[in-house]
Amino acid sequence: MIGGIIVLTLFLTALTAMVLISQQYDTYQTTLDSMSQQDVDQLSENLAFPYPGLSNLTSVSGLNQYNMTVSNLSGIGTQVARIYITQPDSAAYPLLILNPSSTPSSYTFSSHTSFINPGEASHQVLLWFPSSVTLISNYPEANSVNVVTSRGRVFSFQWPFPPAGVAVPTGSTVDMGPFRISIDYNMITYTTTTQTAPGAAGCANADPSPTPCLAGGWTFPVAPIVFFVKLYNLGGSNIILEDKSALIAHPYGTSGVSADIPFYIVQPMSSSCLNTYFAASYFDGSWTTITYPSTCPIPTSIRGYNATYPTPVCSEGNPCYNIPAGPALGQPGQEEYVLFSAAGKGGTSANTLYSSGNCGSSGSCGYEVSLALYYLYNGYSYSMTLPLLSIYT
Repeated sequence: MIGGIIVLTLFLTALTAMVLISQQYDTYQTTLDSMSQQDVDQLSENLAFPYPGLSNLTSVSGLNQYNMTVSNLSGIGTQVARIYITQPDSAAYPLLILNPSSTPSSYTFSSHTSFINPGEASHQVLLWFPSSVTLISNYPEANSVNVVTSRGRVFSFQWPFPPAGVAVPTGSTVDMGPFRISIDYNMITYTTTTQTAPGAAGCANADPSPTPCLAGGWTFPVAPIVFFVKLYNLGGSNIILEDKSALIAHPYGTSGVSADIPFYIVQPMSSSCLNTYFAASYFDGSWTTITYPSTCPIPTSIRGYNATYPTPVCSEGNPCYNIPAGPALGQPGQEEYVLFSAAGKGGTSANTLYSSGNCGSSGSCGYEVSLALYYLYNGYSYSMTLPLLSIYT
């Protein structure tokens, strides 16, 4: 009897131990499955930030509000827990930390818009900053935006950035570096001593203009000449053109003459010339002393240009071309007409194309014209040469 009791006790003790071990294992396995599922969910998160990333700077309750565009490419919902924004070259606000809030307040984002549903595209999250904080929107290095989710993932993007997708050439523009050339009949025009107007009045007063400044193709006179060339800025900051910039004509079909003919950059046109012919274009209003004897610059009235590296000499008496940036990287700013005429760098003597005597029996010279630009962009000096067009005399 006593032996039976001992055996029964041992059996019950073993059974109890087995039940406890089984319960502990079930608890462990449940916890492990839950943790594994958390890892799967975390790795499944996939946020994307389509163009424009941040937009619609508005004033709300005395605060600056931005809309952040987010798309959820995964099959699970994602909660935004915190946002970090690092501004480039900002000593006052280098790092901005935003926490969720149900009402607008400084350095927060809307908790009501912080959850992105599975597969939701172009969801808008509202960001709020003090009125003294405006994110830099035209700096080439851009702002770094880091979005932290409640599962601990971090998704980042740079703002501003160009429109999403691959740029498909349309044939109507040529882009090189931060410059854009619009291929149309108003990309270039000219004046001479006898032709004091660069085209029909108002020929480029709209962009695009329905009225050509030149008629009959790219035929130019053999005479001292001033070229007006239309440029756009695609970069994130303004561009200052240097005095080495030139329009270079390379002759072909000539008789014994093969040297290139440079037409160096000269001082900008006056406001009266711009308002009459190029009202759609940019004019630097800080240069109030740009005047010419005639309505527009002609070869006998051009003025030297002296914006030199490393520090451009640009002043009221010596204005330079400061081509404005567009609303964002990759988007063109306002067009600006740049004048080329001088026979030498910084000179005031207009150059001329070769006379008909050097152009063979036909009396007509052909030229391959290239645009050589030297410029300051974001504190550094760059250069580019772009084959532009073929002209005749």
